[in-house]
Amino acid sequence: QFTLFRVAKIRSVIQTNTNFNFNENILEFTKYIQTPFSKYSSNFKNELIPIELEIDKSKVPYFEIKNFLPSQKIIDRKENGNLILSYVVTQEIEIEELIKKWIPYIKIIKPITLEQKIKSDLIVWINK
Repeated sequence: QFTLFRVAKIRSVIQTNTNFNFNENILEFTKYIQTPFSKYSSNFKNELIPIELEIDKSKVPYFEIKNFLPSQKIIDRKENGNLILSYVVTQEIEIEELIKKWIPYIKIIKPITLEQKIKSDLIVWINK
């Protein structure tokens, strides 16, 4: 089991005589933590989710100068000036807020489940 905690929320530390058992898999997982929503499982590498987004040409400069998540990679520049980016996340919620912040300048290419989730969230919000 792996749990993320915020250092600012620690109230006290108690030293014990218990030995810490080092887990290489958890150490490897820490390289994939991008947000507080990163999700650990013992098989996390096989469960990583590839994401592809298309950024409207009017907002491309923002994505060229800043990686909004550490896994952000430019994979294509379209003739119309749009940018295709890839990300790798442990669960879709890691990238949902980024996408919502850039609506309507962002298009989800894959996975389709993420596109459906964002559309569903928008419909709920519009109907409130």
